[in-house]
Amino acid sequence: MAQFSVVPRVYPMLSLPSLLSLPRRLLAMPFLRFLVVGGLNTLFGYLCYAAAIGLLHLPLSLGLLCSQIAGVAFNYQSYGRLVFHRPGGEKKAFVFLRFIGAYALTYGANLYLLKELTALGLSPYVAQILALVVIVPTSYLLLRFLVWNAPRPQNRFPR
Repeated sequence: MAQFSVVPRVYPMLSLPSLLSLPRRLLAMPFLRFLVVGGLNTLFGYLCYAAAIGLLHLPLSLGLLCSQIAGVAFNYQSYGRLVFHRPGGEKKAFVFLRFIGAYALTYGANLYLLKELTALGLSPYVAQILALVVIVPTSYLLLRFLVWNAPRPQNRFPR
């Protein structure tokens, strides 16, 4: 016969240690790490873009190019080390060339979207934010499968 208790059952997933470890468990997911690191990288790139077209009065394509160039070296390190756990190694130069290729593809797609959205009458600032909705997941897929396509390492953030 089953026993019933008037004391509610405490689920382990709702315990304090479990809740405190939630950020670590979330960061164990590569796409979520990509979003966090990418958010910082995107903010940096967007500020470079806004400064280039707003302060320097560069054309959209040059402003976007400046933001891409400014972020490549930093983003290569941050994505490689923090998101995909690939610090480099014997094939580091080849991986960096693939990284630049992925950035060239996202630059082309971003520029196309930016021109189309501004042609619709949107400001270049709003157009760039809207373009990022397409560019961010595309960038993740390119980096994950084209640049760092080795098998995923074991979980770096243990539970």
